[in-house]
Amino acid sequence: MTEGPWTLDELVAEAAVRLAGEGPTPARTRDVPDKRTVRYYTSLGLVAGPREFRGKVGLYGELQLLQLLAIKHLQAQGEPLDAIQARLLGLSLRRLRAIAQRDHAPASDPDESPPPPPPAVLQGVAVTAQLTLMVKARRGVMPEDVEAIEVASAPLVRLLRARRLID
Repeated sequence: MTEGPWTLDELVAEAAVRLAGEGPTPARTRDVPDKRTVRYYTSLGLVAGPREFRGKVGLYGELQLLQLLAIKHLQAQGEPLDAIQARLLGLSLRRLRAIAQRDHAPASDPDESPPPPPPAVLQGVAVTAQLTLMVKARRGVMPEDVEAIEVASAPLVRLLRARRLID
């Protein structure tokens, strides 16, 4: 295993090495992403674009590798891309690393989150002490969802503070 930054070819090769022996993904997906797949995931926002460029060559880092590994692990569990996209949006490197390196442990694993509540439940997510986002969710809001919502709502919080609507 090598350390980044990687060109697109090197990123694909590194992902292949790390995914070796992971087992098959559902029939409609590739077990190991190729360059075309990485570009597609990037266009969907599932994988971040290059972190830097060396001339015209894009260079990728740990974030993009972890995103690829997490996508493949979640696909191996049968999750569709739209659900994966929602789940990975705005996750920290720590959370991505946990998903990317997850052993496919049984559901009784004490580190696993409890099962979500029934669909279409109205739930409040406290973004700040003065701002709660109400979500009519198709599934229960999990801790990683709360973390992603907090990251994504930062511009809104800044706007509300600038307009002196919240402290």
